Amino acid sequence: QKYKKGCFPTLQKTLKIIIPSSVEHIGYTFEDCDNLRAIIIPSSVIHLGTGIFNNCWTLRTVKMTGSIDCLTIDIFGNCPVLKEIIYKNKIYSLEDLEEYNEFH
Repeated sequence: QKYKKGCFPTLQKTLKIIIPSSVEHIGYTFEDCDNLRAIIIPSSVIHLGTGIFNNCWTLRTVKMTGSIDCLTIDIFGNCPVLKEIIYKNKIYSLEDLEEYNEFH
């Protein structure tokens, strides 16, 4: 199953999202979700599209539990309060990702 751009146009008031384990690909799905604060992405997800979290102004925590091969800075455009990226069981900050540009 894939989530594509604009799947959740009414998420302006959603605070937390847990992606179901049937999803493998996520595109620009959460772009402009102004109130999103946390998201949990299951191990079934193998691909995150560029800009998936663009303009998520209140996003603080992203937890990825598994299979994404590479995590890049362009996934998090305009996420000024993002404090915690949990990726492959390690905790990173947005500053860590900015310094290294990507994690594998």
